[in-house]
Amino acid sequence: MIEKLKIEKKEMSFDWEGKKIWFQSWFLAPQAEWNVLVKFDGIEFLTAATINKNPDSNRDFMPLMVDFREMFYSAWKIGGAPYRRKEWRPSDDAVLISRIVDRSLRPMFPSGMVNDVILTINTLQIDKENFFAVPAIISASLSMMVAGIDFEGPVWAVRIGYQDRKYVINPKKDEIGNMNLVIAGTKDTITMIESAGEDIPTDILIKAIDIAQEQLKVICEKQEEFMKQFNKEKIEATKTQIKEEIMERAQQLADEYENNFFPTNKKEFWEIYDKIKNILNEEFENEWLQINIATFKAVKKVLRRHLLRTWNRIDGRNPSQVRPLYTEVGLFDRTHGTWLFQRWETQILSFTTLGAPGKVLLQDTLEKNDEEEKFMHHYYMLPFSTNEARGYRWQSRREIGHWFLAEKALKPILPEEKDFPYTIRIASEALSSNGSTSMASVCAGCLSMMDAWVPLKKPVSGIAMWLVIEKLTDEEVEEYTKENKYLKIVEIDGEKFGYIILTDLQGQEDFTWDMDFKVAWSTDGINALQMDMKVKWLPTFVLQQAIEQANIARGEILDFMLRTLSAPRDQVSPYAPSITVLKLQPDDVRKIIWKWWETIKNIIDQTWVAIDFEDDGTTVITSENAEWKEKAIQLIQDLTWEPKKWEKIKWKITRIESYGLFVDLWKWKTGLCHVKSFKDFIEDLSQKFKVWDELEVEISDIGRDGKIQVKAVS
Repeated sequence: MIEKLKIEKKEMSFDWEGKKIWFQSWFLAPQAEWNVLVKFDGIEFLTAATINKNPDSNRDFMPLMVDFREMFYSAWKIGGAPYRRKEWRPSDDAVLISRIVDRSLRPMFPSGMVNDVILTINTLQIDKENFFAVPAIISASLSMMVAGIDFEGPVWAVRIGYQDRKYVINPKKDEIGNMNLVIAGTKDTITMIESAGEDIPTDILIKAIDIAQEQLKVICEKQEEFMKQFNKEKIEATKTQIKEEIMERAQQLADEYENNFFPTNKKEFWEIYDKIKNILNEEFENEWLQINIATFKAVKKVLRRHLLRTWNRIDGRNPSQVRPLYTEVGLFDRTHGTWLFQRWETQILSFTTLGAPGKVLLQDTLEKNDEEEKFMHHYYMLPFSTNEARGYRWQSRREIGHWFLAEKALKPILPEEKDFPYTIRIASEALSSNGSTSMASVCAGCLSMMDAWVPLKKPVSGIAMWLVIEKLTDEEVEEYTKENKYLKIVEIDGEKFGYIILTDLQGQEDFTWDMDFKVAWSTDGINALQMDMKVKWLPTFVLQQAIEQANIARGEILDFMLRTLSAPRDQVSPYAPSITVLKLQPDDVRKIIWKWWETIKNIIDQTWVAIDFEDDGTTVITSENAEWKEKAIQLIQDLTWEPKKWEKIKWKITRIESYGLFVDLWKWKTGLCHVKSFKDFIEDLSQKFKVWDELEVEISDIGRDGKIQVKAVS
């Protein structure tokens, strides 16, 4: 008799703000470090974490890979392309979920850790009512902890909506309202913020963040409670240890070159940086990894100290100053809309292309069944933009994240479809990168649409912000505040911290930050916000100060943008397709599409137009040639024409008999113009008329059988 395998299940369930949450861990995926099942209402994920216990120590970074797998069976569908019908490469939605999980968890790993950590999130079932991000972050955090990976969790996440002037915690998709805010963090700190919406006022957003923080303080305890059932030995992380003599020498050199870094541009900065590394390479042979890490740490310390003490930035700006701007619109004759936006060494060239209403993007994912997207923003960062000598194949996860952030900012300002039925695609090319190309693509995308005659509701602009915070002694506080008027001091648990908020982040400053904060908005409110943290401290009053400082910069940038083009063009480019909207009856549409190969296909083959129909009979004709478009309109009108008694119309003669002329409107209606209906007697009609001549006639009678009698007008 076969012995039954004994499987121990550890589980826990509870209610959280109207959601049923369920944790379970058992013998699924036994070869992984461990696994967890997390159920969030009707969503259920199996998450497994694995770690390389013997990593390559010659690294100066931690390889964390989050793989969110959209399995079609979880949505009870057979999805994918008809010629494939299986899971394939991650969809853009899956990439975005992977990124949001990564950004939420990454700050919680120990500094210097170099172990490969792979986190796989499998969708087991979904309900198509709830969003994925919150349960994905929860299951990822729990998986790390259960696996015993060196991870300073738990991390939890919460989504806040705003509908009918009320905040909604963990909203379903139909409850989200005009704000979609996701916050991840621990009981003590925020690690990630992602927000989308339409004209969200600052006070509404700040209060939502406060509500989310209060939720995190309470709900994180649930993961800790579940973990009490486990007694798994912790896996020690492998960390790169810097040799003391190399670190001391790197710091000495960085201190010596401190004033050389200020002011510099990107090229000059990295020349000094490389000079320090070269000196270290001469003094310490075959220690390139140690030198890389030591130089990074030493220069970072110098830059932060210099900023806190003097407020001077690498390029000489003050903390609230935007870099010089350059804009140019309509650079190319044949593209529908173009705009070049340059902020010092960050340069974006955006192209807007207008297409027929049917040129939509079809989305077939777990949650979307061939859903149509009529607005697309795609972002490309070419290697030459950072002077890298490598080829470019396709969009990276980072690029997908950038296009999505910019797309969230631009969507709310689009006109209503009934007012502008075009499909719109923006392609933003990052031609030079030195800080926040995503926010530059918001600005460039906005003006390229205006150049393409898109009647936007309002313009939008974006800016990247930066926070540096450091614990200071009383002596440092006294010294720094004498010279730095931008430095703010706050006391937390009896210790003093100095912090400074910087506007318009640039590349050389990027690796020294404690908070990276991007925000895009119109004049009426915030449309998109993204924030990543590296420190375990962020009171909401600091975030509010950052938003207020960003708002000033946003206004300055928008004013500069509108000097180039203050309003959308008053007409579409001559190379863009023109659109004509016909208001037909639904029965008329059926006449057009009935016998597709004889009717609508015939029209398209003759005129090369695109024809799109709505259920209410609205018919949209898109064409790049005015003559072809007019011909298509005439053919459609011919098809849908219904005769009325005493109506006068010009018809073509299709047949000539001794007793009269047969006139025909395409293939649908035939009328007899009897010889007696002419004012003057014509003995031989063939002598005066020829087939395909036009003849103006008047409908004199319509029989019950549909036969039409006409008489000649002259």
